[in-house]
Amino acid sequence: MAGYYPSCEEIVVAHDCDPCTDKEYGRIRSAAYIRSDYVDTILADPDNATLWAAGQNDDLKIIVIPKTHGEFIEPSEIVGQGYGDQLDELISYDQSMRYFDPNFINNCDFYNEIKRTRNYHGVFRTSSRIYITQVPVTVIPKMIVADDLGSVVEWNVLWKWRYQDFACPYDVPTGIFDACFIPNT
Repeated sequence: MAGYYPSCEEIVVAHDCDPCTDKEYGRIRSAAYIRSDYVDTILADPDNATLWAAGQNDDLKIIVIPKTHGEFIEPSEIVGQGYGDQLDELISYDQSMRYFDPNFINNCDFYNEIKRTRNYHGVFRTSSRIYITQVPVTVIPKMIVADDLGSVVEWNVLWKWRYQDFACPYDVPTGIFDACFIPNT
């Protein structure tokens, strides 16, 4: 008797192996926060600078830190028990990103408050792309003062989140990540 066992496998898209594709260069060059109630607006048109500017002007729906350095840290896979001949099954990833904010003195209140929130998605920028986390991030700011008279004190900020996919790259909205935004008061 022939049987059928349903599969949960997704259809795999083709791999692009164009050797002429522009390179993307590393370093977290900017970071941003998008409030959960505004992230779908941005995801509908992620490189639309008007939407980004509107979010910056509307009650801190978007907060941009234009000049940073940092890295997307190698994710840790979460695996579960496999079935049949499959040893295990990839369930998700624990993902994290660290950036350093040089604007130290005036941002103590900001980092003391943002660490308590659970409703901001993270955005980070590499050389020509932005990446938006699919879920809100846990924000872990640290203030580190080195025993070095010539060192600069900066915010050391870690984001952590768990999701089964990686954030895919989008074009950078023009004029958003290259200047400091001061909200209208």
